[in-house]
Amino acid sequence: MTTPENTPDPFSGAKNFTLSDQLVTGPSNWFQLRCPAWCEIQQTESRVEVRPARWRRGATALSDQRTTDCRPVFTIQTEWLPAVSVPEESSLSRTFRRFPRIVASRPESDSPSIYPSQCWSGLSQQPAQGGFFQRLWHRPQIFQWWFCILRNAQVQITASVQSAPGLLIDEQFLATCMSMMDSLVLPDYPAMPAEVFRQRVIDLANHRFPLLRFQAGDAFSVQLDHSRICLKNLYQRYVEQPEFFEQISLRALTDIVRMHELGPLQLSPSLSETTTRILPIIVPLSEATRSEQVYIPWVGDLAISFIIDDRSTCRIVDYSLAGHWQISSEHLYQIAVTNLAELDQRCPLEFAVTENRSTPLMAMPVTRDSFNSSRLLCNEFRERLINMLGEQVVVSVPEQELFLATPLHSSPETKDARQRVDARATNPQHPLSKCLLIISADGVSEYTKERPLNSN
Repeated sequence: MTTPENTPDPFSGAKNFTLSDQLVTGPSNWFQLRCPAWCEIQQTESRVEVRPARWRRGATALSDQRTTDCRPVFTIQTEWLPAVSVPEESSLSRTFRRFPRIVASRPESDSPSIYPSQCWSGLSQQPAQGGFFQRLWHRPQIFQWWFCILRNAQVQITASVQSAPGLLIDEQFLATCMSMMDSLVLPDYPAMPAEVFRQRVIDLANHRFPLLRFQAGDAFSVQLDHSRICLKNLYQRYVEQPEFFEQISLRALTDIVRMHELGPLQLSPSLSETTTRILPIIVPLSEATRSEQVYIPWVGDLAISFIIDDRSTCRIVDYSLAGHWQISSEHLYQIAVTNLAELDQRCPLEFAVTENRSTPLMAMPVTRDSFNSSRLLCNEFRERLINMLGEQVVVSVPEQELFLATPLHSSPETKDARQRVDARATNPQHPLSKCLLIISADGVSEYTKERPLNSN
């Protein structure tokens, strides 16, 4: 990342991107675009926000009132439509509701992307907030906006630029946003979101194997009689090649059915055959207690479960299999964490880091993987986070594929991490927890404002 001394002018309006620029990838690889290195990026499951890291003074004012953060924001919102035939007028009206109290608006003929789109710009009044008297004495503030709607099969992408209340959008920042849109790349075959994918897999399985009954299981899994098959690995393979959904899914389903037809002795592999493939995975404690899977309570409302990692699917280690192995949950934990530490050494996790004057403020994984949050169980991995962010690190684990880490002393960023956890908690795929963890040399604890709890 560039240093304050050599950071380019964020408002130069240059349209040429460099190798130091950031590559932004949408959920399920729905889009990719390039973002200048001097921008700050915040990303959730369906939303990307880009702001200039530095703000120049002198932006055109619409009123003498200002908010604390005067930076404009470039937002990309993604949505999976229930059908390709959803009227464009419906999408347009829902987008307009994001900009209430419209003072003026007009369609824009120029598209910033090579893909067909609808573009509009306008002015809106900031709604009054607070109590009755605050709303009564509220002085209306005008802000400027621009948005563009694109569709790719059942994926809708809405890109927008919005100024802070009382300011117009800086023209050079807008030009930079147009450059980002110009770099936008959409896949030929957009992948289904995880829940839609799971239902399609169930429908395909019940159609191809009518004598068996597949149904949705806990978390992101499929239930077949008393067997529960985790779909995380299968979904990751599908996202890489979404045009081959049926081939990828049928190959995995055939293996599952073949295993289901085997007898109990054949169905239960020996411990020696699977020792190197046993890995830990973090799950909600409430989910673990409702099922037959082997688990160990961890921190807060989280637990550690165990899976056998196969090429296309993951098999959850239940008490029946653990009894066949004659192994305790503590011994299973030692095997799983040892394998995870070896995985972390072979494939070190790459971080996307937000910095301020070369000081790291927040870190998150660049690539999504089912074991990203599980790496927090490894001592060496926690030491990497401490060396990067400080002696005490606050971590949120909203998903198994994602965690957000920020220094304890950085209270605004800690608050931002909490807000992003709350935003992801409604994600229907497989949410983990809304609690925050604190990592230090002493281990992992549940974080509260008063004091850490439940050290582990």
